[in-house]
Amino acid sequence: MPWQRCQLYLELNVQSYTAKKPMKVEVVEVMRENFNSPSIEMPLETVEKYQKKASEFAKCLEGNIEEGLAVYQFPKEHWKKIRTSNGLERMNMEIKRQA
Repeated sequence: MPWQRCQLYLELNVQSYTAKKPMKVEVVEVMRENFNSPSIEMPLETVEKYQKKASEFAKCLEGNIEEGLAVYQFPKEHWKKIRTSNGLERMNMEIKRQA
């Protein structure tokens, strides 16, 4: 069973591996492009692209990108609903509220 990591949290986590503010902005843009890409190939190319420019970011991305892109293993009509953990977080809030 594939594990889909919340793409928003993955995006926030990898930002911490870049030191400079302009690089963080670039990383956010790259991550969003990756998450909105029609296939899994583009995100894998991103890891190679940043090996020299931001090695810590590339290492983090390489170790975690598969969990963030597990959504590609499901039918395309499900991608939008399962790419984040918002639904699960909302359900947990309701359970806590009613308890």
